[in-house]
Amino acid sequence: MNTQFIETAWHEGDVNLVFDDRGACCSHGLEPFYAAERIVRENDGSKRSRCSVGEYTFSLKLYYQNSGIGSLNHPSSDLDTIREFRISWEVLDEDDDVGQRSGNIHIAPRTPKMTDHSGNIISTPKDLTGVNCRVLGSNFPMPKYGELLHRATEALGFDSRYFDPKRVHQAYSNIQDAARYIRLIRGESGPIHAVDGVLARVSNLLANDREGYRKHVADDTEAPGYYHTATIGPKRASELVDQHHLPKEIKHYLPREADSLDPGDPVYHPKVEVSLQASRLDGMVQWEERDRVARELDETLLNVLRWEGYPVTDEEIEGDDRDGGPPPGGRGPYVEDEYFLAESERRQRRLLDDPTPELKNRQENLVMKHVVGGFEDSDADVLDMLVSDGGEVSPKDIADEQGWHIETVYRAIDRLKDLVEHHYGELSLRSHHIAEKVTEAVQHAREHAEDAAETLAKSLERTVGLDVANDALVEWVDRFGVEVKDRRDAQLVLRFGRVEMTRNDFVVVLTNGLYEWARAGWDRERFLNAEVDVRLRDGDLQMRAGDVLH
Repeated sequence: MNTQFIETAWHEGDVNLVFDDRGACCSHGLEPFYAAERIVRENDGSKRSRCSVGEYTFSLKLYYQNSGIGSLNHPSSDLDTIREFRISWEVLDEDDDVGQRSGNIHIAPRTPKMTDHSGNIISTPKDLTGVNCRVLGSNFPMPKYGELLHRATEALGFDSRYFDPKRVHQAYSNIQDAARYIRLIRGESGPIHAVDGVLARVSNLLANDREGYRKHVADDTEAPGYYHTATIGPKRASELVDQHHLPKEIKHYLPREADSLDPGDPVYHPKVEVSLQASRLDGMVQWEERDRVARELDETLLNVLRWEGYPVTDEEIEGDDRDGGPPPGGRGPYVEDEYFLAESERRQRRLLDDPTPELKNRQENLVMKHVVGGFEDSDADVLDMLVSDGGEVSPKDIADEQGWHIETVYRAIDRLKDLVEHHYGELSLRSHHIAEKVTEAVQHAREHAEDAAETLAKSLERTVGLDVANDALVEWVDRFGVEVKDRRDAQLVLRFGRVEMTRNDFVVVLTNGLYEWARAGWDRERFLNAEVDVRLRDGDLQMRAGDVLH
């Protein structure tokens, strides 16, 4: 949809831009680093300047800091002391009373054999000789960080070719952090952080139930909605917004001092923010993906707002009966601040239906399918351990704890693959909601365990028509999940379902059943004539019990 949407504002940003020896300006890649050393020396330790990027004018200061690098171990270097360099930057805006559109650039050398002061090798790519520029900033568009670095270094006296965006090493340059936000009227933001709000739903349905991909924080200690977050990993990003792939944190928060502020102060009102969670990825978010990052953050924020009924298009905002100001100023439910202007911008974005109701129904149906179909003993033990153990659980842990062969556990995991994730040797239930539903099923089974034996005995009594005088027979039937049915022709049917054993082992089990049957005073021939229906490790059986035993 290409329309006028509320313009979300950039917040934090953190990128690494790497430059090597490619290009006519550099023969070995360290030239930009030596240039920084020269400029600082020639200017008594620091240099100030200004530059422009688009509509913004920046105040700049280049200075040095001590380094943990002891030696570059490179033929081009004759430095006795290695220093690193920083460029502080701040947007000059006389109307900005906050002064938080600012940041810092850290310039450090990189060589394959560089060491620390103790002579230990510092881990760096073996094929990289050059400089790493870490650009940190607030309230300035992250995709423009490369242009900012180029213009700032040029203004400070570096060769303009050194940090040309075309020289950025795409394989090593990456995005560590990026975030976009809006600000809502404080009294109108409740649906975002409510117990059944979008943050709770996303965390419950799309976040894994163990550490690593599950994080749901709900902190109301300072004020309602003070700090609420939901984090989803890359595997679930597309389930929240189709075609998305990046891990994200969705957040509603207030500053600690919010209650002491005047409602006319924008900071009194909460931010709703979506940020990149690069640490949840196995690899890097490369710099060349910056437009994708910008789109996914923006699109997620717009959809989250829409799912809770907030207007996000120009037409919707104009028709909204809420008003953010003055004071503090804004449009509809949105409150403007120094960097979020509550204005609209035309862009291509997709608005999708809230996926959480369908996800909830789907997950509950998956659990119910297994409950109705019946868990096999090994399945139940896997689920029981996953819902009761608070730490990391591996298949081997379950095998050792529950007394199953490891292959039996793996087969159970395969049968439960729509409920259980197996990632890097660790197991977890696919979502916190599934964990809750499985917990309910396990608790229900435990609460009714004692009644089950009595019910089973009475069922056998009704089915077979004889008094049960042998508890061991009831235990045998219960242990192997035997379903006893009495046909009109008086032939019994013993349904075992899936039993994790070979036919030879099953013969022993069936023999024990015959023994307990006879001890209960029942007709031995009736058991031998019973139809046995069982799925074994080495094949299925459907035949008379007597034929199985002979």
